[in-house]
Amino acid sequence: MKILVFGANGQLGSELVREGSARGLTREDVDVRDLKAVKKAIEQYHPDVVFNATAYNAVDKAESDKDEALLVNGIVPGKMAAICAAKNIPFVHYSTDYVFGDSHAKPISELETPDPLSVYGRSKLFGENAVLRAHPGALVIRTTGIYSPGGQNFVNTMQRLGKERGSLRVVSDQFVAPTSASTLAKISLRLAELGEDGIFHVVSQSGTSWYEFAQAIFELSELDVELQPVKATEWGAPARRPRYSVLDTARLRLLGLDESIGSWRAELERFFVESGE
Repeated sequence: MKILVFGANGQLGSELVREGSARGLTREDVDVRDLKAVKKAIEQYHPDVVFNATAYNAVDKAESDKDEALLVNGIVPGKMAAICAAKNIPFVHYSTDYVFGDSHAKPISELETPDPLSVYGRSKLFGENAVLRAHPGALVIRTTGIYSPGGQNFVNTMQRLGKERGSLRVVSDQFVAPTSASTLAKISLRLAELGEDGIFHVVSQSGTSWYEFAQAIFELSELDVELQPVKATEWGAPARRPRYSVLDTARLRLLGLDESIGSWRAELERFFVESGE
């Protein structure tokens, strides 16, 4: 299977390239906002499937940078999907748990109605809808809390701050399902192989708070850091996050693919072993 990945220098994009022996294009190679360049790259490579791993991920900055967030997360993916649909090429796009709001208290299925709380969440929901309208056979994968050895993510940030400071405050009343980029890439490639379409949730098999996640990171890193829990309202980030956005992987279970994802703790432990941390 010939695979083309846009956003190959990101956390997920680099894992897709590595796991799928794919052709990867970075922003320096092709700026996806240049749709003529996107179309040319697809025509030159003749892929069997296209993965869009590009995104505007600055959640708080998006509150004051609405146009760029909507362009990169919403409009451009729809146009990319249309290019692939016209050439009958499968298209895979990524979304987020932040498309959901504050009405949930148990894992959220793919069938639940989104209700985003932030500009970032609304831009990602716009992208989901644009992709599926333009390419009915597209695959949209929602995930959350991605981490990898490189790039900006919660694991790397906690390790850096833990080495710099003796005490940290971490939000304790927001619950997510942190997910390894490597695991996400493997399952994404398998779903593409199977020709799946529509919306799938791909996350670790249990949820935790950011505070508990930080505790585990410091324990596995053997860093002595005093952690202080803080409420999200006290933290005061510009963008609102859902209090509970653990995603349910119902569609993966139907395919038997959920067995390849462990709990958030098991996934984190495996990550530390594999990355040599």
